[in-house]
Amino acid sequence: MKVKGWPKVTVGLCVKNNERTISQAFGSITNGDYPQERLEIVVVDGMSEDKTLEALRRLSKNIDFPAMLLDDGGRGLACARQIVVDKARGKYIIWVDGDNVAPTHFVRRHVEFMECNLNVGASNVFIIPRGNTIVARLQGYQWFLPRPVEKKVNELEMYYRRAMIGLQGVICKVSVLKSVGGFDTHIAGAGEDVDLFIRMQLSGWKIGRTPNTWLYHCMRSNWKSLLSESIWWGYGKHYLSHKYPETVGPLINKRTALGLFDMVERATKTARLFRDYACFLMPLYYLCRRVGFAMGYRKAHKNGYGHRQS
Repeated sequence: MKVKGWPKVTVGLCVKNNERTISQAFGSITNGDYPQERLEIVVVDGMSEDKTLEALRRLSKNIDFPAMLLDDGGRGLACARQIVVDKARGKYIIWVDGDNVAPTHFVRRHVEFMECNLNVGASNVFIIPRGNTIVARLQGYQWFLPRPVEKKVNELEMYYRRAMIGLQGVICKVSVLKSVGGFDTHIAGAGEDVDLFIRMQLSGWKIGRTPNTWLYHCMRSNWKSLLSESIWWGYGKHYLSHKYPETVGPLINKRTALGLFDMVERATKTARLFRDYACFLMPLYYLCRRVGFAMGYRKAHKNGYGHRQS
């Protein structure tokens, strides 16, 4: 589909300690087939301690469209996202993380979809995991296969009635972002994306999925990194569970018990499909996730994070 008069698009690139992957991420955006004169990029750094910013300054000198390099002052990802919203001059914002790689058609197909679906406030894409370590492969196997117990899980959707998707690779209408109040900058952990999507849908906007495109995501490479991410997610969920008790729900619910059975069955199926005996570590992977979630959730409860939302 050919869009008549391509709209201006802001690429929101929120980064932190992405020295290893930032060149690929930035290059995949700047080498796309969307008209360069209709692009801008707003980079917000989360106070990186490596050479991420140094690499970005070098890379930004070789592009033909505006690039802003900012920082969030250590206030967290929700604040970084809001800085992008405040600075954006585009009709749309496309969110890319520092460990993502976009195909050349990524921006164009996103815009084509949004221009034809006026009731959609945001649209995500299929995420393709990247990584060769055991931990990275396990994350990918979890994503690739449909849940063996999906039918039973769907019967327990009382806590998950609304779309729960990450923000990486998502395109949002700037007008919709502003109409729902932007990002909740009180969010210190993860969950700024879930919070936004819940408010969008409560306001009547649909969350779509752009067809025929995808985004590559470099997965966590080791157990320590996986545990840290899970703790961060658990910390964020505590806040959301108090803000949206009926939608998000508590840490432990009926889905939790099914999760372990799901992982055991998934381990055998992925081992047969991929011929990778690392798949038999899937229950350990699940356990690491759940322990991390519990640690983050408990820490947030101890700190009173989110209690005022109740």
